[in-house]
Amino acid sequence: GYGHFHESYHLPQRDQELLISWIEGGVPRGEEKDYPSGLIAEFNGPRSWTAGEPDQTLQPPAATRVAAAPFTARRCFTLPVGNRVTRRLRLVEFMPDNGQVVFSAAIHLAPAGRREGCRLPARALTPLAEWVPGQRSFPTPAGMARLLPPRAVLVLTINYHGSAEPTTDRSLVGLHFDQQPLVRTVETIDIRRPAKRSGPQTVVDYQLSTDQEIIAIRPLLPPGEGSFEARLTRPDGSSEVLVFVRNYRLDWQPSYHFRVPRPAPRGSVISFTTYDSHSSSSICQLVTARPV
Repeated sequence: GYGHFHESYHLPQRDQELLISWIEGGVPRGEEKDYPSGLIAEFNGPRSWTAGEPDQTLQPPAATRVAAAPFTARRCFTLPVGNRVTRRLRLVEFMPDNGQVVFSAAIHLAPAGRREGCRLPARALTPLAEWVPGQRSFPTPAGMARLLPPRAVLVLTINYHGSAEPTTDRSLVGLHFDQQPLVRTVETIDIRRPAKRSGPQTVVDYQLSTDQEIIAIRPLLPPGEGSFEARLTRPDGSSEVLVFVRNYRLDWQPSYHFRVPRPAPRGSVISFTTYDSHSSSSICQLVTARPV
């Protein structure tokens, strides 16, 4: 009920009524010839990049063996970019090689030159992108880009769930660079709750020291968490709820990308509220853009 996002999960009333009618009718299956061709291709056919061919692709050096179900595992790979100069990164995409076994993925940036990225603590890594089935990546708005330092190293983490038969996977990461004049730099801020807290509700206030625009928010809550709210209060007293997530699910952690970045002048405060929390871990990742 709050915010306007790319690919909103909200269903129009007509679609809700159609879905309910279908369920009440016994969930009959339609003819496969009538299925949208894009849907068939997405789940059964060769995959393609959603934003066009990347400027650079990266892959683990070898395929990963994935045992049959009920096998589950997390695998980590370091992917050196090989750039000698700073690059303007506008989009990072993940494309699973074997969609039957890739459950989710996350891409982080390690400190420059650190090829042991998989052994670094989470706080030393900068989140770049994540992937869950059905969610695609979005480029930064025009004039905005993330700066990729020389000798950059990416850390790719993939969660695997085995299928009926043993198989392999060698997924790809695509990088899209930008040559346009840079107006704002993009950064991801890790918001953490205090170590000491009391009661079922926790509020963490984050004050902006510069003029910024809020591009996306990704709630990251531990097991047992109830709901999450992010509210922006500007210096002039105006306030808006950026996002409110009810009944948070640990196995579904998408980012909410605003259709239009939300302006947040210097001195604005973003209040992050969690309910029924039992941890001092991260509560969300905040993606913002500040003037160069």
